[in-house]
Amino acid sequence: MRNGVLENLTYSRYWAKEKGKEPTPGPVNTILESSAPPASLEEMIQATDRGLLVSRFWYIRGVDPRTALFTGLTRDGVWFIENGKIQHPVRNFRFNQSVLELLAPGNVEMIGASERVSGSESQGRSASLTPAIKVKQFHFTSQSEAV
Repeated sequence: MRNGVLENLTYSRYWAKEKGKEPTPGPVNTILESSAPPASLEEMIQATDRGLLVSRFWYIRGVDPRTALFTGLTRDGVWFIENGKIQHPVRNFRFNQSVLELLAPGNVEMIGASERVSGSESQGRSASLTPAIKVKQFHFTSQSEAV
């Protein structure tokens, strides 16, 4: 996908054979960037009347590929923000979130500069360029005892 437009589909060997196409590799790295000037994390916090700052997501698993729904946990710091200031830490949460809903028009309020990150469970094998984002809605489902 480039500038929000799908350019190519990926086909496993099975689906390529079913559709009469050549197999194609899937994405290796993920790059998420904004065409707007990036906002700093401090600017995102200051622009928040009431919200949560999540420092890390962990144990992320796909739930429904049709809706790009994932589940996972927060970890290593979740902070309550009120009136543009971090007030205090809160407990960790489990989430169920569709990436399509997360990035839907009107949900992303601010986006930062992309940074090289790697999933904690990948041990550095699946790097991505991902920015901090400030969104209106995110689906937390329950508290978690995760540390």
